[in-house]
Amino acid sequence: HELRTPLNLIVGFSEMMYRSPEAYGNVRWTPALRADIHEIYQASRHLSGMIDDILDLSRIESQRLPLRLEPTDLAELINEMVATARGLLRGKDVELRVRLEPNLPTAVVDRIRIGQVLLNLLNNAIRFTDHGFIELSGSVQEGEIVVAVSDTGMGIAPEDMATIFEEFGQARTSTAGDRGGAGLGLAICKQFVHLHGGRIEAESALGKGSTFRFRLPLPESGRGRSRLSYYAP
Repeated sequence: HELRTPLNLIVGFSEMMYRSPEAYGNVRWTPALRADIHEIYQASRHLSGMIDDILDLSRIESQRLPLRLEPTDLAELINEMVATARGLLRGKDVELRVRLEPNLPTAVVDRIRIGQVLLNLLNNAIRFTDHGFIELSGSVQEGEIVVAVSDTGMGIAPEDMATIFEEFGQARTSTAGDRGGAGLGLAICKQFVHLHGGRIEAESALGKGSTFRFRLPLPESGRGRSRLSYYAP
């Protein structure tokens, strides 16, 4: 927590210098200077996101992350996250598709946490897909809502599949290159889905793409896990 205050100052000032340089009066902003400030802004935002992820994981492990469960229209939430993710596809030859079963039922979930899962999975697919498409689908199967994010990206090597949901676990294949990320996104997805009594899985073929799929129990199925199984009253 002590890291956040100075880091927020760096994020705030670098954002203002990059987006609103006129606030500093008659100062000559060269293209190289603006590019360097943009790098500072992007790096500080990335670091801030990493700190938030680490705090979330530590609160889950210490059983201090509350869930705010409420009836949620998952189709609406999915479309909202897809609209957010579309901005990350600018300049890429990648189509973002949505395929939802009609009349998806209402789920009782923490809207913010499940939204974070969706955005993390979409962001991963976008980072590792340069051509083709990314598809987000939603359906109901055997008392569960099943949401999947599929892509035609570079895929994951078999030796990496066992660790991708672990903290700081990342694909180490040479084709992945330096695509950013700290190896925390999928670990957080797994924890958030498990907190809802669901499960998450992945399948992939190197060079052919990946599919990440999570399942959430519907209230009427009786499969939902009580929060008391995670947190003492």
